[in-house]
Amino acid sequence: MKLSAALVMFVFLAVSFVLMMHVKNDVQALQHRRAALVAEQAQLREAERVVEAEYAYLSRPDRLRTYAEGAGLQPVTSGQIKILSVAATGGRL
Repeated sequence: MKLSAALVMFVFLAVSFVLMMHVKNDVQALQHRRAALVAEQAQLREAERVVEAEYAYLSRPDRLRTYAEGAGLQPVTSGQIKILSVAATGGRL
């Protein structure tokens, strides 16, 4: 009787240990995955800041005006602006 109780206890402890190690390995893998995602998120945020800075630089009105004048472009007149529904009907309301 004592031998079977000890054997059951040993099997229970062995199974518990194996399951605990499995859970520990899963948690470590998830922590590594989270760290990689956090690093990727930081890189993407930095890339977004760079793109926003580039856009702000490239869309400066004085810079665009210089290029437009160099290309011979003129400001848009009110007659050139059409409402889409009017443009789709050939100019008829």
